[in-house]
Amino acid sequence: MSSEALPTLISELMSSKSDGDRARTRARFEEHSEILDAKLNHLVHTQKGNLSQVLKYTSDAIKVISDSKQRCRALKERLLSCKETLNCKRDDLRRLWLESVQHKYVHQILEEIEKLRKIPKAVNDNLTNKKYSEATEILVSSISMLESDLSDTEGLKDLRCELHRLLDKLYSIFLEELTQELYMSTFHTVFQGRHDTSFEEITYEKVFCCPIVKNSTKSINFNIQYVKSLLECMTLMGKIPETLEILKEECQNELMKIVQKLSKYLHDIIQKSTDTPLLELPMKQGQVFLIDLLETIIGHFRQISINNKIFLHILGKSSFYGLDDTSYQMADVYSNIQVTIEYFVANYLESQPVTTLPLQNISVFSNSQNISDLSDFFLPPSYAASRCTMLFKFRNSSQGLIGNRRKVMYDNLQDTEIKLKNGSTDRSLRKLVLVCKPALKNITYIFDVLKNFATEIESDSDIEPGSHCPLHTFIFDCANNFLDQVNSEINRILENASLNLESWSVSIISDATSEREGSEKQILTSTLILNDNLKELQKLLSNLPDYSNHFLQLIYYVILDYKDLVHKVFKTLFDEEHYILSICWAKDRDIRRLLKSFSNWKFLQVAESGEMIESPEEIRLRNKEESELLIRNLHSEEHASWEIIKDNTILFNLAVLQESLQWFSGQLLTFVDDFRYGPPETASQDIPEGTAELHALNAATGLKKLAKEYEDFSDVCLLALHLEVRAHCFNYLLSFDEDDASKAWETSIRSLTDDLMKIDETLVSVLTPKEMKYIFEGLGELISSILIHSVSQMSQMNEILVKRMHRGIFTVQCCLSNITMTREVSMERARQYIQLLNSTCEEVLNEIVEVGPIFKEHEYASIFRLILTKTGSDPQILKDYEVKLRDIFKRVLGQA
Repeated sequence: MSSEALPTLISELMSSKSDGDRARTRARFEEHSEILDAKLNHLVHTQKGNLSQVLKYTSDAIKVISDSKQRCRALKERLLSCKETLNCKRDDLRRLWLESVQHKYVHQILEEIEKLRKIPKAVNDNLTNKKYSEATEILVSSISMLESDLSDTEGLKDLRCELHRLLDKLYSIFLEELTQELYMSTFHTVFQGRHDTSFEEITYEKVFCCPIVKNSTKSINFNIQYVKSLLECMTLMGKIPETLEILKEECQNELMKIVQKLSKYLHDIIQKSTDTPLLELPMKQGQVFLIDLLETIIGHFRQISINNKIFLHILGKSSFYGLDDTSYQMADVYSNIQVTIEYFVANYLESQPVTTLPLQNISVFSNSQNISDLSDFFLPPSYAASRCTMLFKFRNSSQGLIGNRRKVMYDNLQDTEIKLKNGSTDRSLRKLVLVCKPALKNITYIFDVLKNFATEIESDSDIEPGSHCPLHTFIFDCANNFLDQVNSEINRILENASLNLESWSVSIISDATSEREGSEKQILTSTLILNDNLKELQKLLSNLPDYSNHFLQLIYYVILDYKDLVHKVFKTLFDEEHYILSICWAKDRDIRRLLKSFSNWKFLQVAESGEMIESPEEIRLRNKEESELLIRNLHSEEHASWEIIKDNTILFNLAVLQESLQWFSGQLLTFVDDFRYGPPETASQDIPEGTAELHALNAATGLKKLAKEYEDFSDVCLLALHLEVRAHCFNYLLSFDEDDASKAWETSIRSLTDDLMKIDETLVSVLTPKEMKYIFEGLGELISSILIHSVSQMSQMNEILVKRMHRGIFTVQCCLSNITMTREVSMERARQYIQLLNSTCEEVLNEIVEVGPIFKEHEYASIFRLILTKTGSDPQILKDYEVKLRDIFKRVLGQA
């Protein structure tokens, strides 16, 4: 197909009127194209070798031509250059030389800039490899170059900023590392690493029972060489003064971080082992946690102070630092430590004063106080016309200044908290995690720990004698504030005790003195409250030994006023208008001393319940002396002049009071024995005046005296019960009418036995078996003596009365046996005496001769009188028998 075939084909396609024409034209064109392709392929295949050779020659020719053109062009340029050079003048040559020199200097500068651009990478590489000295030297020298030779180069502004940023970063790393060494090096020992220890590996014993941290007086893990290296790097940077200022400013924050970290560790460790929230655990557990936490914190703070001493020593030995001696001192560290501990402790104490009373209303506790004024406070409303608002205060005491210092203390706490919160703008302090409930009482458990640490600080700080550090003042202010709360609490407790005593509220406690398992005794609730209060104060004596004198005075006056209250409540049990014989006799010192001299009282003091077994005759003889005394004195008094206690509730209250006072006396003596200064045999004159030992010895003497007074008053109550039971016997057995003796006798016996059984039921639940034995033992001997004396005083006797007396004696005998659980043989004497009424005078005389006298001479004479009255004999016969009786007694007694 010719070259004109394609245009022709296009023209035909455009002129075609139908698709069929166009299809035929296209088919014809494709056919010719295939023919031409076949021809072309055949020619290429046949001429392939020639065609390759032609293409190779053509390419070589083109390359030769191109090279020739370039050489010609270069030659032309050189020729023109030579022409211009030959035509130049001498000044132009000089200018060109100067430009070449400038270009050389620029090239050097560019090389230096290129090196400076590599400095950030080199610094980062050294930082990665912990090569701080090399990184510092490179960076400082580079910045020095930029600030001197290249200071006017605007194009290096970004590089200069980047290097300064690297310098700040490097300084931040050094400062952080130095801070870690100063404040966190003790954690390395605890956690065996920096801060990558997982929480699961941390145990309570590892963190809070570590003796190395708590008790060590040497640096544990402070890397001196590393710190020296850091200081050298900071010296190259010129950052030492700034570093010291930052350390001084951030000291509180770092200390607070330690407190927060340890508090959080303790909280989380304990919380892992219990589902109960930490603040809801028992107070005793919380106090143990608080003590461990505080001791651990103080141990870390002690290490921090040692680290800072070493740090300052390093600075002092390096004279090239050029520092001001006052820029950073140990006084700053100790000041921040004290502020941090004060803030920590304040979080565990109540933040408000415990009383809203004006400070001028606080009274002072001293030995010169009027006891009667103190007594009025404890009286129930019915005994005290007015009651002081607050009783026990320590405002002006020698060891504690409450008053205005309390207010200052709370102001200081608030200032400390504000200072801690605002001390840093970039490190916010979170709220402290507490491990136990806040309470002023917590100061008692941490007082010694804080005081010892304050003493350490004062020793290291070289404080003048008589002066104290702020921490010492703070803890004593807290203790004084707690004393104020104690006084307020005692006022409330003792007011409650007085109300319970007035209402005779009784509580049941286990009887530790009884051998029976599960034995219980009833004690006045007020006495229990007083004893619990005494135990709490006893704990405070050991927890706050510096205030032992105050607590001992407080204990003394509280117990003294409770004794006065008991006396006044005791008086309310009995109407003073009526003469109650048992109470009046028991309160009389001479009568009480006489009753205590008898054998039955001495036996009570030495015999244990159920330990000694006596024969009935021994028991009778032991009580005989007292029975004779009572009969002799009560018969001498007019019967209508005294009364008995008919209300058993009063007897019950009297028994409870006796048991309570006796029990509390023992508790008080135990307390005195437990709290002593020095050996017991130390005499007061051997102890220097004004010392705590002398105060304690005097207090122990006073408390022993009070315990003896409580015991004496307990004896009054027991003797009153003892006498009251016997007064009941006299009341019923001497009150019957002789005109209707038979009926009156039965009524009296029935009333007496019923009354004795009720009294036994009332007292048996309160008194011990030993005391019950003292009260009821010997009643048989007494009743026998009363009956014999009553019969001997009668004017006449009949057989019916004799029989009823026999039955009455048997009834009383059974009643006493049920009460004492022993056979009452003492009543046999009365039975034998009444049995004589059924005999004749001769038979009685013969029995005296044969057996001996069983009764007294006047008692036999009364028998003769009653026998002869029944027969209506002549009075002269009675006189004859009395003469015979007298002769027989003289003969029998003479033979004896």
